Amino acid sequence: MHLRTVLVFAIAAVVLPARMHAGQMVVFGDSLSDGGYFFGLRFTDPDGDLWHEYLADRLDHERATTSSFGGSGLNLAVGGSLVSDLQSQVDRYESRYTWQSGDLCTLWIGGNDLRSDPSQDMTALAAQIGGIITQLDGLGIDHIIVPNLPDLGAIPESQDDASEAAARTAGTIAFNDALSAELASLSSTLSTRIELLDVFSMFEHMLSFQSDFGFTNVTGTLSDNPDGNPDEYAFWDDIHPTTRSHFLVAGIAQALVDPTAPIETVSQSLDTSGSLRQSWLANPAKTYDIFSGSRLDDLSPVASFTGSTAYTAEISAPSQRSGFFQTRQGFRTIRK
Repeated sequence: MHLRTVLVFAIAAVVLPARMHAGQMVVFGDSLSDGGYFFGLRFTDPDGDLWHEYLADRLDHERATTSSFGGSGLNLAVGGSLVSDLQSQVDRYESRYTWQSGDLCTLWIGGNDLRSDPSQDMTALAAQIGGIITQLDGLGIDHIIVPNLPDLGAIPESQDDASEAAARTAGTIAFNDALSAELASLSSTLSTRIELLDVFSMFEHMLSFQSDFGFTNVTGTLSDNPDGNPDEYAFWDDIHPTTRSHFLVAGIAQALVDPTAPIETVSQSLDTSGSLRQSWLANPAKTYDIFSGSRLDDLSPVASFTGSTAYTAEISAPSQRSGFFQTRQGFRTIRK
């Protein structure tokens, strides 16, 4: 059987805006975004990039940089920060930069708060983040990406204590729900474009389908195995992701904010029977349809996906001895 796959990209019946103009990244948060506040220390594999740096490159934006102890630069994130530490980051931003049209702000925070107390009042914690976003809106920042938290019960640090892992998972879900509600409320009152990045669902999917995402180890740490392949580990240390995981977070961030972004296929294969197995990164607001058939001009829908930031699909081969698969998000066609 001879099968070919065709990927088709965009969203039907809409006029897509021109690709966003190059701008400056402005970054707030903790060690997941810290570019070297402590003497250049970065919390991922050596020389590895962070998610917002990959995103800047994807969007043709200027990367946010920092210097030791934050003396300069627009990466204001500091490893170990709690939500209560964000105010000092905002103060540093206000003293050194005026927002420009086309800039992009990211704010990823909350993991350290939850690790210290997974049963705390998550609504109150999310409200503190909302207060910071309201300040940023007042400073003219008009576009903010706010990632939620991955399941902190699934990180290596949590694996030795089942009760602690369960508490952290429950705390993560409670925090993410509170954050989502807070951002929805702010979006109805502020002029800032606020976009929630669902890292939780992407990491959950990535860990469940680790081989499809190229990982051979999603429970151990690369820092404990210096001879390991960094592209095959999900975690750098007990808390932090590898640069490969950061790259995947950047992929779902681009899908969220850039309407011209093509479907990003993570893996794709045909087995000996001609069945398709495919994983890709996605925008949860879009619908992704897979079609198959013997001719490109006579394809039938076989599966539809929506509501998540990552998918893995297994599609049976067409009954004919030769045929095609298509994954559709719109009009433009790329053959593979």
